[in-house]
Amino acid sequence: MSLCSAATYNCAVFWLERTCLANWRTELLSTLEGDVLELGAGTGVNLDYYRSQVRTLTLVEPDPFMRRRLVRKLKLRKLGPETKILDTAAEALTMDDASTDAVVATLVLCSVKNVLQVLEEARRVLRQNGKLVLIEHVAAAAGTSRRCWQNCLEPAWTRLSGGCHLLRDPRSAIKASGFKPVRLMERELRGVPGFIKPAILGTWTT
Repeated sequence: MSLCSAATYNCAVFWLERTCLANWRTELLSTLEGDVLELGAGTGVNLDYYRSQVRTLTLVEPDPFMRRRLVRKLKLRKLGPETKILDTAAEALTMDDASTDAVVATLVLCSVKNVLQVLEEARRVLRQNGKLVLIEHVAAAAGTSRRCWQNCLEPAWTRLSGGCHLLRDPRSAIKASGFKPVRLMERELRGVPGFIKPAILGTWTT
């Protein structure tokens, strides 16, 4: 992620937040409790949605430009829970086994290097009956016009968007890593071109 991308990220997703993401974040994050780990915390958008029942909050953000903005937001927010930032990659978390109650990733799996490895790490650090909480845009159904556009745009989009992939769908990797669905919803992102609208969100358990 470049300095320019980090600086413009919040502006780029502003309309998405207004039209759908803010509601989705509230729906999924406001009920979390205990020890929470967030992967790809970025500029700290999710910080506004965690509630007082969260005891500790660990934020993973390997990108130095994003992390700088995350630190700045943490200082302004003065969150109640004990909070720390890790600069490790999500594929190799520097955390003990069974050390957290929930793992959160919002619009992150589209850009990690290895989706299955990230999810296996998430499962490793989760306690028994822990929660995996995701919001992700995904590949459109095969044979649709949206999928055709995604196929055409994928190479250029990935280069221009800091490694984001249009053709990813983490559902098979979620299952392969041993998570069981609690609530899975298929929705559409609003205020964006059709080729990026398909999305999933929900909660899984160990």
